[in-house]
Parts: sequence; structure tokens; C-alpha cells
Amino acid sequence: MSLCGTLHTTAVYMDVDVPLVIVKDTSWKTPLQILKLRAGQKVKLPYPYALALLREGYAELDLEGLPSYSTLKKLSWAEEKTEDLQPLEEGFYLKVMLLANSLRERARKGDENAEENLRRVRIAFADLVRLRSLKIAQLASKNPTPSKDKMKNMTLEEQILYVTLCELLSGWTKSLVSLVAGGEKV
Repeated sequence: MSLCGTLHTTAVYMDVDVPLVIVKDTSWKTPLQILKLRAGQKVKLPYPYALALLREGYAELDLEGLPSYSTLKKLSWAEEKTEDLQPLEEGFYLKVMLLANSLRERARKGDENAEENLRRVRIAFADLVRLRSLKIAQLASKNPTPSKDKMKNMTLEEQILYVTLCELLSGWTKSLVSLVAGGEKV
């Protein structure tokens, strides 16, 4: 599996706040405090805590706090109309994954609207990823030396792609140049 495909299982998203709606009263112990959570309360908690509450049935995702289909369409439009990468919120790709998982689960339970929304979200998300990936590839190909300035509007996942592309292009260029510079015989 690819690195980006497994990022959500690492500590990378430790500080990404996930919007939740508490569905059952509970107390939750964190390293720094004990949270008293009440049914109906809306909270944002770091991903590991949110994931635990979701898995144990104490919370549901607050879909209003996640990127929506219309948000994805607006972001795609902005990416298409500008030369530079547009900034995305912290944990953007994780939040879209959580949205898709929620819609997938609702569709599995027979919610036809969720199935249609998931299809639309997938298409809009694929468009956005394609546009952003193209811009990142162009940045790497113009100058295969990673630049912090160029990474300022990239998500963590995109920074990994950018640095990997830069390394790949730089190594490839050096190996081809060395064929001529080294005067190797064929």
C-alpha cells in the first residue's frame, strides 16, 4: 500500500481536529484532562480521540464540519482559475476520507441519497486531486530542488508527493547527465 494510503493510521494526523456530535454521555480521559461529554454536544477533538469515540459509539461525525460536495467543487474551480496552489485546511484529505467513509456506511445501510452524494463527492474530489497533482508535478519539473516557499499551500500529503517527485527528477536528471559527462562507452 502507498504511503499516502496509510497516513491516517500514523501519528501524522495526531493534531487534526475532527468535528463530532456526541450521541451518548461519557467521560473521556486524555493525558491532560478528563472530558465530560454530553449527548447532543458538538465538539472538535484530535483525530485519535475522535476515532476512539466513533468506534465505541459515543459520537458521530458532524458532517457540517467536514468538506462538502459544494466545497470540493468551489475548491476545484479556484484551482482551475489560478496558477498557484490554493491553501487547504489542516487535515483536509483526512476529513474528506472521513466524509466518504460516513457516506459509504450510510449507503451500505440503504440510504440512496448517501450513495448519490458519495458518487458526487468522489468525482469532485478526483477533479481537485488531479488539478493539484498537476500543479505539484509542474513545480517539481521546473526545479527539482524542494522549496519551502513552494510548499506553503501544500497539505502534508502533497508535500510528500512534491519532495518525492523532486528527488526522482533530480536523480533521473543526474544519471542521464552522467552518461554524457562520464564518457561511458556503449
